[in-house]
Amino acid sequence: MRFPLFVTSLFLFALAGTLVSCDEDSAPEEPGGLALEWRVSPLGCKDSGVQIVTAEVQGPSAPAQVVFPCDTGRTVIEDLMPGRYNIRLYGVDQSGRATFASTKIDVGVSPGTITPITSLRLTAKEARLEVNWFFENGRLCAQNGVSEVSVGVYDKDAYAIDERTYACGTARGVIDGLQSGSYLIHVLGLAADGTGLVQGIKALDLQRGDDAVVEVELESCEEGC
Repeated sequence: MRFPLFVTSLFLFALAGTLVSCDEDSAPEEPGGLALEWRVSPLGCKDSGVQIVTAEVQGPSAPAQVVFPCDTGRTVIEDLMPGRYNIRLYGVDQSGRATFASTKIDVGVSPGTITPITSLRLTAKEARLEVNWFFENGRLCAQNGVSEVSVGVYDKDAYAIDERTYACGTARGVIDGLQSGSYLIHVLGLAADGTGLVQGIKALDLQRGDDAVVEVELESCEEGC
């Protein structure tokens, strides 16, 4: 069936209008932003040794790296796509170590709006310790009869701080949430029945914000484990 020319023209005009309307509906939303205020507690930036503050931002359009002078106490992060964001601040000293940190904040960014966050308090960042173990003949757990490894963390006065057990074959264990101070690390190799076969002890000092790695050699227990 053939339609009159004027009917076809009206149809094409209506279709073009529909396409324009769809394009208008799909136009991107206007970006928003976050206005941040922070404090390094309890002593402030200078007395805490914090020179700069970096922001870890996770969300629809998170910037690669955001750095501010600590003593300004505030800043604005702009040009963020609307949506939900997680943000955490780190206080960095002159050597580049993150020694203070805030808790992680979940916040929404609205189109064309700067959202204020005034509750960011940076406190001392806990240390993280990776403990690696090995034997005189390498990292051969089965050949040494060791099934699991217990890693104990003690303070300088031998008070127990933490203890965790790992499969020997992983050859490593991670303990986080440690405060600065002097520690003894006791690594105990266990047989399948739980009997202690080998052990190693290392002393180390941790500073706030440390991400430390210690290697411990496991040797036969002379007086029992």
